[in-house]
Amino acid sequence: MQLRLGDAKNDTPTDVLMNAARSSGSASPLLVEELFNMGPYLAIASGRPSPPGEPAKSPINLQGIWNQDRRPAWDSDLHTDLNY
Repeated sequence: MQLRLGDAKNDTPTDVLMNAARSSGSASPLLVEELFNMGPYLAIASGRPSPPGEPAKSPINLQGIWNQDRRPAWDSDLHTDLNY
């Protein structure tokens, strides 16, 4: 899966796109593409098996390890149907 919002090839580094979005107050289509296309990569990378000798990883869930709520939305349960 991949999102293309234009014909231009994106050779601009992500940090440059982020700085431009901060200064202008809106994200360029190239930045939106980058952020969208990063989702599947993160899902795949977080689901990789742990190296030998390291503890097993938890499967990814809706909110990850960053959730600080005692009663998180959707119970912060595990899902295999990732909605991109």
